[in-house]
Amino acid sequence: LKVGAQTNKDKLTTTAIRFLTTVAKSVHHKLFEDDNTMKQICEGVVIPNLRMREDEEELFEMNFIEYIRRDMEGSDSDTRRRSACELVKSLTEKFPDKLTALCSQYISVLVQEYSTNPQ
Repeated sequence: LKVGAQTNKDKLTTTAIRFLTTVAKSVHHKLFEDDNTMKQICEGVVIPNLRMREDEEELFEMNFIEYIRRDMEGSDSDTRRRSACELVKSLTEKFPDKLTALCSQYISVLVQEYSTNPQ
């Protein structure tokens, strides 16, 4: 099941990610232990929800102080980005080496993508 980046799907997406986070923190965290499962979560859940959307870019361009204030005050507690970060934190607590290595790979790829086309 894929959910688009539309803002009207934010509540559904954050609720689903919070569910995954709860499972990752529970005694059932072993469900995420498989390398393929971890990779699918990173590719299908974490990375898409960490990316900036157009509406966020517009807010930053129009009023960067407001954008930073919201981020620093934690008023984005129900955002996709914050939920994805919480999922990464909970998975890192259980599988630190595995998740760090996987995230490092994705970061390298994304930095390389940006360096070839900084738009």
